[in-house]
Amino acid sequence: RHDGRLGDHPSLGCIPGLLPALHHRLGRAHRLLGSSGSGAGLLHLLLGDRIIRNTTKAYAGYVQADLNITEQLKLTAGVRYTDETKRVSITDNRPSCNDGTIEATCMFDQNLRSANGVVIPRRQNVKIWTPRFALNYKPNDDILLFASATRGFKSGSQAARATLIRQLLPVGPEKVWSYEVGAKTQFLDNRVRLNVAAYYNDYNDLQTQNFINGRQFFDNAGKAKIKGFEAELDVVPVQGLNLAGSLAYTDFDYDTFILNGQEVAPFARPTYFSNWTGRAAATYTSPDLTSRGGHVSALIEARYDTGPVDIVAELEDARAYGAAARGSIGANEVNAAHAAAAPGPLAAGFDPPWTTLHVGQI
Repeated sequence: RHDGRLGDHPSLGCIPGLLPALHHRLGRAHRLLGSSGSGAGLLHLLLGDRIIRNTTKAYAGYVQADLNITEQLKLTAGVRYTDETKRVSITDNRPSCNDGTIEATCMFDQNLRSANGVVIPRRQNVKIWTPRFALNYKPNDDILLFASATRGFKSGSQAARATLIRQLLPVGPEKVWSYEVGAKTQFLDNRVRLNVAAYYNDYNDLQTQNFINGRQFFDNAGKAKIKGFEAELDVVPVQGLNLAGSLAYTDFDYDTFILNGQEVAPFARPTYFSNWTGRAAATYTSPDLTSRGGHVSALIEARYDTGPVDIVAELEDARAYGAAARGSIGANEVNAAHAAAAPGPLAAGFDPPWTTLHVGQI
C-alpha cells in the first residue's frame, strides 16, 4: 500500500493497491448421531463421512482519491475491482461408496446433480466493480456532516455440512448498494455528544438461511431493502457522571423472493429482528478514594426492543398463502437454465401448503 499525492497539488491524494489472495481448506466432515464407543443397545447412525475440498483464489485492485474542495468540504471517490473464483470437490468415505461401485446417493463430484438431473456447479466466479463515493462537510471543529454511497458484495458459498447431494446447491454472491447520511456533533466544551445517521441498503441476491417446516437450507433471496436510522446521545453533566442513550429503527422488506418458482415475499419474514431498539444508561465513577488511587463505579442500564415478528400471526398468513398456492409449486423442481448458470432454489421438494417460512440473513 502506498500513500501519496498526485503531483504537488495539496488538495488531491491517491491510494492505490493490489490484493492477491489464495485460500485452500481441506476438511473431513463427520455427522454422527448416537453414542460413541461400542456396546449393546447403542445406536450408531452415520449421517455423513466425507472429505470436502474448498479452494478460493481472489485478486483485487483498488484506488481512492480525496479532493479538498474547500477547507471544510472534502470529496472522496474510490473503486475496487475483484476477481474471485471458488471451487469445491467432495469425496465420500463411507464403505458402501468405496466397494467398487458408486451408488447415486454417494457424495462424489460425478454425482452432484439436482433432483431434475441438472449438474450442480462446483465452481463459482465473480468479477465485480465496487465503487465508493463520500462527501464530508466540517463547518467547525464540533460538527461533521457526511453522506456516502457504496457498493459491496459478499462471496458465494456451498453448504459444506450437507448430508444429501441435493443440499449442496451453491449460494451465489450477495450484492448491495448502501447509502448513508448523518452528523457527528459535540457541544458545551465536549460535555454533550450527539450522533445521528440514516441509511438505505438495496440488496440483490441477499443470502438467506431458510427454514420450511423445520427443514433448513441456504438460498439467495431476489431483492430486499433495509432502511432505518440511529441516534446516540452522551451527556456529562458533572465530573464522573455519564448519561447515555440510543435509539434505532430498522425496516426490512423483501421485494422479490422466488422459491421453487413461487413468489414468497408476501410472507417471508426475517428472524431475530426488531423494528425498534433503545438503550438508556447512567454511569458514575468516583474520584480517587486515596492518594494511591482506588475508586467506586456504578452502572444502571435499561434496554428495549420490540422483539421478533409475531410468529403466530405470520403462521396464519403463511397457511392462507400456502393454501392458495397448493398445486402451483412442484416438488423436486428447479429451473434448469438458472441452476446451470448460477445458484438457484433448493431442488428438494417442499410440499405446499407451507406452514412456516422463516428467513435469517447469513
